[in-house]
Amino acid sequence: MNFMNPIFIILIATCPIFIITGWVMLKFPPKSSNMNYGYRTKQSRSSVDKWNFSQPYSAIQFIKSGLIGCCLSMITLFFKVDEASGAAIGIGLVLMLTVYPIYKTEKVLKQKFGE
Repeated sequence: MNFMNPIFIILIATCPIFIITGWVMLKFPPKSSNMNYGYRTKQSRSSVDKWNFSQPYSAIQFIKSGLIGCCLSMITLFFKVDEASGAAIGIGLVLMLTVYPIYKTEKVLKQKFGE
């Protein structure tokens, strides 16, 4: 196992933060639309119903994203990559794992509530 794999290091350092953030948002959701805390997009702040729906939904998506990233980090232990390539791949994966919950939540908001 290669614990010095840069992909592993990047994912294992960031993905638990996704899980913790999702858990906190799920257990302590913001009560109303604000600029400090919660899933804050133009669409989620456009109505109370959208805000109330998007908070737990996005929290679950962030937890899923973090779990996927942690699983991917374990898989990378079996591969050997050079530092530059591994760093680029790791950062790319973190960006994709960051965009996934936002994309998924926005898509469901559009499906459920319309434009």
